[in-house]
Amino acid sequence: MQLFRNLCISFACLIMLSSCESIKQKIGSAEESIQTSSLQFRRLMASLDVQRYVPGIPDMPVYRGFKPLGDENAVYDVVEGRIIDITYASEIADAQKVRDFYEIALNQLGWKPTQEKNTYKREQETLLLEVISSSQTTNLHILLQPYDK
Repeated sequence: MQLFRNLCISFACLIMLSSCESIKQKIGSAEESIQTSSLQFRRLMASLDVQRYVPGIPDMPVYRGFKPLGDENAVYDVVEGRIIDITYASEIADAQKVRDFYEIALNQLGWKPTQEKNTYKREQETLLLEVISSSQTTNLHILLQPYDK
């Protein structure tokens, strides 16, 4: 009788342990689903953003989902022209899609690539546009300054 009781207790423990593993797997799947849904939600909200433009460059759109990074942004009018130095950040933007977007947009806006990487020229101004990706964010750095002949 004691042996039968011990076997029943052992069997019940095994059932409980396998249930715990099953629950752990379901919790892991739920966490992954929540993270995926959260990212999809943030992307959706970013796509609903009203189109914004870079301050001081009224025809330069800001890629959706980007927000200004810190208070280090600068917009100046100087004798030689304007100087604009702004950095944006996004937790959801895909760096390659951002690069592709600006490659098309800049060409349509009259910006021509120069010999220097990520640098464009239009009229008497030079534009440096860098897309920098890390594991958690994508940064978009825009520097506009008078063309240095």
